[in-house]
Amino acid sequence: MAVRKSAGWKKRVQRASRAGRHPTHVISARGQRVLARVRAICIALPEATEKEAWGAPTFRVRDKLFCHFRDNHHGDGRIAIWCKAAPGDQELLVESRPKLFFLPPYVGPSGWVGMVLVGLDA
Repeated sequence: MAVRKSAGWKKRVQRASRAGRHPTHVISARGQRVLARVRAICIALPEATEKEAWGAPTFRVRDKLFCHFRDNHHGDGRIAIWCKAAPGDQELLVESRPKLFFLPPYVGPSGWVGMVLVGLDA
């Protein structure tokens, strides 16, 4: 999948580099709008907090991670969240809607599931 870069992409990468962040951790303008909605939903949960980790926003309750936001993680072209799935649900979700759900890198083998938030035709 080809990833389109917006006009301000180079400037965001330069700002991220100056701030000591990796360019893949830059959140696009569209990603910022989606993140605002994700943040509102997550922070509305009792005791939920936001913490940046691995260069991305994460949401936690009592410092236990429950949602990880990613925008174009390693060039995958997705604006998505990663969440822990209940035992047995990860495989069911990915098989039932493979365009919507996916196994995220690193945490997929531990039962986490990714959900695409933008760009679905279905």
